[in-house]
Amino acid sequence: HEREGKGSWNEWRYRSNEELASAMDALHAGPCAGISKLTTIGTSVRGVEMRAMEVSTQPGVEQTKPGIMLVGNMHGDEPVGRELILRFARLLCIAHERRGRSAGGDEPGGGGLEKDPSDEASAK
Repeated sequence: HEREGKGSWNEWRYRSNEELASAMDALHAGPCAGISKLTTIGTSVRGVEMRAMEVSTQPGVEQTKPGIMLVGNMHGDEPVGRELILRFARLLCIAHERRGRSAGGDEPGGGGLEKDPSDEASAK
């Protein structure tokens, strides 16, 4: 079992804010290492840091290809969204780590997180 703090990924439960931060740190340092960036996007009305994780072949660099943003836990009493997004990020990073690209397409270079040559061309 993979563990960070209390519980495991095989166990469905709601994490405290501290456990969520630890899980994000563990993903960033583990399966998402090199393809993620952690940032703080503000604070809640109670002063709790709101953290975000970017997953990209070039984290922190604006790219020309489309991206998506997933928001979880918009309301404090609705924690299932953040749990689902955390698990999705983990699965995405593990797929990238295992295959060198994200899930999608069996053809070489198809549908993954691999670097898109057009990103470099447009950045010049």
